[in-house]
Parts: sequence; C-alpha cells; structure tokens
Amino acid sequence: MLPKDHRQETRFRRTRRNYQGCENRLRNARTGERGQDIIRKSAGTPRRRRLLRLLTPKEKFDEIDEIVLEVSAGVGGLEAMLFAKEMFEMYRSYVVYKGWDGAIIESSDSELGGLRQGSISVSGNGAYSYLKFEGGVHRVQRIPQTEKSGRIHTSTVSVAILPRPQRIEINIDPKDLKIETKRASGAGGQHVNKTESAY
Repeated sequence: MLPKDHRQETRFRRTRRNYQGCENRLRNARTGERGQDIIRKSAGTPRRRRLLRLLTPKEKFDEIDEIVLEVSAGVGGLEAMLFAKEMFEMYRSYVVYKGWDGAIIESSDSELGGLRQGSISVSGNGAYSYLKFEGGVHRVQRIPQTEKSGRIHTSTVSVAILPRPQRIEINIDPKDLKIETKRASGAGGQHVNKTESAY
C-alpha cells in the first residue's frame, strides 16, 4: 500500500492529466460553437471540480480513515427511535456503497423496532472527510406510525462522527510518579499497621 502523500499526489497528477486532455480536445474540436459548448459542459467541468478539490487545503482530521459513527434517538419518544433506526440504516448503506469496512459496535433496539442508540466503526479512505458534516442534530416532522389522530410530530436524532484515536505510546518517567501509602489506625484486629493501601 502506498503512503497517503504519494497516493494523493498520484490522484492529483492523474486528474490534472485528464483535465489537460479535455482542454486539448476542446481546443482541437473542429465542430461548431454548439459542439464546443457540449464538450466543455460534459468533459471539463467535473474534472475541474475534482482538480480544485484536490488542490484545496485539508483540514486537521481529513486524512483520518477510521471513525466511529454514533446515532442516538433524541426528543420524540418512540417516533424518535424509529427515525434513529432509519438514519442508522441509511449510514450503514452509505458505508457499503462507498466500499468501506463497517462493523456495528453497539445497537440498542426499542420495542417497536426503533433504535435507542447505535454505533458503527467505519474504516475507509477519507471516511472522516466525507462524513464530518453529518454530525449534529437531525430533525424530522411527520405523522408517525404511533399517532392515531393524524397529528404531525417533531422528532430529533443526534449523530456524532468521532475520529478513531490512533494507538500512541506514552512513557512515564518513574521520577515523575508520587506514590503514597496509608495505614489504618486504632483498634481493628491483627492487620492494623501491617497492610498498606495506596491512593
């Protein structure tokens, strides 16, 4: 597997080459004004957007490929849990669509088939950068399955997108540790003043 910087540079070069090829074809097109307009719209614009996206500076966590996606039912009772289940299934389907690896960490179902809380571990190229704006409170207004008189209810679901922490090594110098022990005092049997407890 190539390092991330090399992969990103390769993607940029390939996109730039494709874009330049489109520009050259556009210049060499011998069709009329309408034909050039069609070529410009169909070939240049998507590649130009992709090229700009590759040139845009990345944010702090954009390179993180492993995240935890958490969906929790909010205000709205059973209807909020049904909405949370729909959102959870939608995100699971999106993970499959993108070809990422996804595993359910936790799923707490309700009585009517809804979801109280669910977490998915997602691992895939640029997963955080694709899902970072999904975090927050999502709201739905609809006539719920649980409503008998046809009134519209508002339900909310909170979504958290958490970058998975990378394994790091911490070294603590023994001279930085302070260990104190205490002994019991007073009457208390044969273990008084013999056992020490650290705190």
